[in-house]
Amino acid sequence: MEARAMTTSPPQRRSSVRMPGILRLGLVILALPQFAIGIWALASPRGWFDTFPGGGHHWLPAYGAYNSHLATDVGAAFLALGVVLALAALWLDRRLVQAALVGYLAYQVPHFIYHLANDHRLSAGDHVASDISVGLSVVLAVVLLTLTRVSAPARV
Repeated sequence: MEARAMTTSPPQRRSSVRMPGILRLGLVILALPQFAIGIWALASPRGWFDTFPGGGHHWLPAYGAYNSHLATDVGAAFLALGVVLALAALWLDRRLVQAALVGYLAYQVPHFIYHLANDHRLSAGDHVASDISVGLSVVLAVVLLTLTRVSAPARV
């Protein structure tokens, strides 16, 4: 009989996603602003509302009156999105990555459409900055989602 060597190292797991390094980086890029905005809105709902996005700009008051309940809920939602995106980046499980990105797009696409229709309330420069930043995040999420597709088996 043939003796087999025992090993204690875990089996090498092949990633089920294409370009895992790029996918992980993209997920982190999407997660970080969600964390930052979420923590800011939860820690200081009024300060977040009055001074977002920072740098002397004040975008949120242009859209309506402050509501502490809404600001806190939005902060919690941003933080939750950040957590799920970060876990997807950490684990790179294909289905978790897909769920995180689809959830992100379910939020970000209507958000983008809203800004396209309503950013006329901002200065021209802020309007452009808002639309470009939100639009690029939608494009990034769609590109990342394509990296999770399962390749079709090669035909012989």
